[in-house]
Amino acid sequence: MPDRRHVVLNLGGEGERNPRDGDLVVNINLMEEGLLRPGFASKLGTGQVVIRGSAGKLPIRDHAAESVVANRFPIQFGRLVDNRPVEDLASEVFRVSRTGGTVDFHCSRCDVQLLAAFRDAGLHLTEAPRPGGALRLHKPGMQ
Repeated sequence: MPDRRHVVLNLGGEGERNPRDGDLVVNINLMEEGLLRPGFASKLGTGQVVIRGSAGKLPIRDHAAESVVANRFPIQFGRLVDNRPVEDLASEVFRVSRTGGTVDFHCSRCDVQLLAAFRDAGLHLTEAPRPGGALRLHKPGMQ
């Protein structure tokens, strides 16, 4: 068992991310009816929790996560479902990520505005973006 748990934030998560032994997956979700798989929160396995909240104002302490992931995250016209701008999302992802932490972000419309927001927040691309693929970034260490 590791000395400390690795924390994975799953933005818009519904339990689809399985934790490795000892890790904790925190699913952050607005929990709005019509956007969720029915009853997912009651079916979460060991090492998973769900917290109601916006990805644009994460209810998580600074530097808490080794990785932040999102799968089919809904973004339209540069805004989140709760109408926050993507810049809020990018700032929050940077804030909650540990130094060296990774971001694997796949959304319904990952465009140049989202990539620019992540870069402006201080995150760096790990690999070149591919059409239809996830944005893979990391939070650099101190220089």
